[in-house]
Amino acid sequence: MRLVVAILSLAGLIVLSMIVVLFTSIETTFYLISSLVIVVLGIFFAVIYRYQMPKADQAIVRTGGKKYVVRFQGGGVWVNTIFHEVRPVSLNTMRLEITRVGKEESLITGNFMRADVTAVFYVKVPPEEESVIKAAQTLGQKTVPVPELKRFFSIGRRRPKPGEKKAEQDVMLENIKALLDDKVDGALRAVAATMDLDELQRERQKFAEEVKKIVAPDLEENGLLLETVTITMLNQTPVADMDPNNRFDAVGIKEITEITKKAAVEKEKAIKDADVAIVGIDVNAAKKKFVLEQDRSWAEADMQMKIATYSAEKEAETIKIQYEQEVVGQRAGIIKDQELAKAEINKTKEVEIARAEQEQKVAERNIEKNLVVEIKNIEMGQKVQEREIQRTLEVELKRIDQEQKVGIKDYEKQLAIQKAKIAQEEGVGIREIEKMLAIAVNKVAQEQKVLEREIEKNKFVEIAAIEMSQKVQEREIERNLEIQKATYKAQVGIKEAEVNSLKVQYVLEKDRAFAEADKDKAVIAYSATRKAEAAKIQFEQETIAKVAEINKDQMIQVRDIEKAKFIEIANIEKSQKVQERDIEKNLMIQKATYQAQLGIKEAEVNSLKQQYILEKDRAIVDADQKKIIQAYSATRKAEG
Repeated sequence: MRLVVAILSLAGLIVLSMIVVLFTSIETTFYLISSLVIVVLGIFFAVIYRYQMPKADQAIVRTGGKKYVVRFQGGGVWVNTIFHEVRPVSLNTMRLEITRVGKEESLITGNFMRADVTAVFYVKVPPEEESVIKAAQTLGQKTVPVPELKRFFSIGRRRPKPGEKKAEQDVMLENIKALLDDKVDGALRAVAATMDLDELQRERQKFAEEVKKIVAPDLEENGLLLETVTITMLNQTPVADMDPNNRFDAVGIKEITEITKKAAVEKEKAIKDADVAIVGIDVNAAKKKFVLEQDRSWAEADMQMKIATYSAEKEAETIKIQYEQEVVGQRAGIIKDQELAKAEINKTKEVEIARAEQEQKVAERNIEKNLVVEIKNIEMGQKVQEREIQRTLEVELKRIDQEQKVGIKDYEKQLAIQKAKIAQEEGVGIREIEKMLAIAVNKVAQEQKVLEREIEKNKFVEIAAIEMSQKVQEREIERNLEIQKATYKAQVGIKEAEVNSLKVQYVLEKDRAFAEADKDKAVIAYSATRKAEAAKIQFEQETIAKVAEINKDQMIQVRDIEKAKFIEIANIEKSQKVQERDIEKNLMIQKATYQAQLGIKEAEVNSLKQQYILEKDRAIVDADQKKIIQAYSATRKAEG
């Protein structure tokens, strides 16, 4: 249609151009022709090329080029209406209902039964380029209604009429159904052949899943996605639609006949059972009536028995309460007597304990008083002994000091004599040395004078010899003086050594005297200390012995007091236990009396119970006989 419009437009423009050429100049004609050519080309391209965009629920595939071009919602493509072809592909989910019913189309199950099935397949083209291309190749324009294709390629667009869209949708589904019918039919029959009719009914979901597993891969090859499969109807094919000459139908008819016969038998049996149940209901009603009457008789007997039992129990309870009250009163009196006895015993015990404690305190005070006196006597004796030891020690020390002083004076006197002797010897030696020195000096002076006179004579000749001789003599004199001085110093050193030896000897003798004095003094002090320590130890031993003796006496007194106290307490407890045993004995006697009375009452109650049981058994026997007679009468009526 668009191509026809383009050709007619081109023809009109050519005619218009020829008219313009006939009535205008060449230059104007050129411009007009150029403009017309441009307009014609624009109209041609506007008619031939169109920009196509898919709807929201569609994809478009452009063919006619080197490759397929796929566009989804939001995209578009230029289309040459001469060389290209655009195939719209619906992306909506399509509901395909496959029905297999009747003699020819119903499914044969694993137990050779025919099943009428309606399955619904929900199929769609996934929004993927590869799937859309496959769908366009295999299905072509079957996913979009034909009128939709006409509107897609038409110049003018129009609204669909009411009902037209639904009719177009039905046509589209029928197209796809025709394409997929064989594949789906094969899958349904393959899965049904593996399952019994009962199994198909119980496990519809499993049936649908198995069909989906078989069909889905084949649909994917055609660019379709199988979303889900549902079984909306499943029923046995009527026997009237089956062929008895068909082996499969014959097996199915046989099984159906057996099942229906069995059901008829069970139905008849149920009817008979209902009749028997009705008769049984009548019998049970009679039994219940008899049981109710029997229960009423038993209830009356039970009531009488309960009244008698209640009276006996009340009387026994009254006796028990009276006895318990008496026991409680006696027990309260006994407990009161026990408490009074315990209070008296405790009072006596406290008095005895207080008296014993008082005696113990008096004894302790006497012991402490005696102990203080003894300690004072011992301390006084110890002080007297210490003063005696101190006085003896002072006398010994004075004697030792006196002896030391006398020895020191004698030694000093001898030392003074030795010093005087040494000093005298030293003075004599020094005078002799000085005298010899003076003689030597005078001799030297005389010789010098002689030499001076000789020098004056032989001043120039013998000056050197004289000087040399003089120097030799001087050195000789000096050497002699040095020798004499050394000899004197050696003698002085010897004397000093002797003096020092005497000093050392004196010091040693003095130290020895002091040491002997200190030794004697230490011996005396040690002896005094040992005596004092011995006296102190003796005093402590005597004190300890006295304290131990006092403690022993005190402990004996305390033990005697505690022994008397223990004996008294034991006597009190013994008396208390005797009283308690007497009380328990009385209680046991009273308890035995009460139990004997209670046993008499229980025997009376048991006698009443035995009498009631005998009467009850007699009533039961009578009732059973009546029941047997009534049951026999009812059975006879039912048999008649």
